[in-house]
Amino acid sequence: RLRARRNFKKLKEDQDRMLKAAILNSDRLESLITGILDFGKIESGQMTSYPKAIDPGKIAAEAFEGLRPWVLKKQVGMSLAVTPGLPLVYADEGRTVQVLVNLLSNAIKFTPASGKIVLSAVRVPGGEKFVQFSVKDTGSGIPPAEHKRIFEKFVQIASGEMHVGGTGLGLAIAKALVHLQGGKMWVESEVGQGATFFFTLPQFIDINRDAPSSPELAAPKVWWKQFLGLD
Repeated sequence: RLRARRNFKKLKEDQDRMLKAAILNSDRLESLITGILDFGKIESGQMTSYPKAIDPGKIAAEAFEGLRPWVLKKQVGMSLAVTPGLPLVYADEGRTVQVLVNLLSNAIKFTPASGKIVLSAVRVPGGEKFVQFSVKDTGSGIPPAEHKRIFEKFVQIASGEMHVGGTGLGLAIAKALVHLQGGKMWVESEVGQGATFFFTLPQFIDINRDAPSSPELAAPKVWWKQFLGLD
């Protein structure tokens, strides 16, 4: 009976391990397929956005909470810093959460245990009508010469932590989604000093005061060619 119990326990552990592996691989496959489909829409100019007035703090909190379990598992510190009283942004909530999740996921991948990640949202200084989001990490950093290249498709920069996985499409898609919504994205980093990814989104303007008349914005093909290096 004792041997039977041990065999049963081992069988159950093996089954649990196989189930977890199957779920993980399914998630990776779904991410790969979604990324390829999204990028296909971007390259063909068919990616659309459905913006509305949205609280930037709500967007940041949704992305932050969604990745908290991964952060706890890896033992990385992650904090949320949203300036009180930020204006509403005119953005596609789902697409913007997708951008933040991508940036946070990269930060978690490349930040060692006991490192820190900060997700921030602030008003752009100087009177510009934008809200600025940023994801700062204490990872290995990115050489300045690679700052533009990392936003190209299928590009992954080697870091201090190997085998992090990914398709090399995430940052290209994230930057494209930000541009699609009227913002811009860039990175500031030095080797050994971590990295900070920034992007901006336009503030919401009341519909009675020259707000965009159409709820759907299509990607301009001219800048896509420049952005993707197609011209």
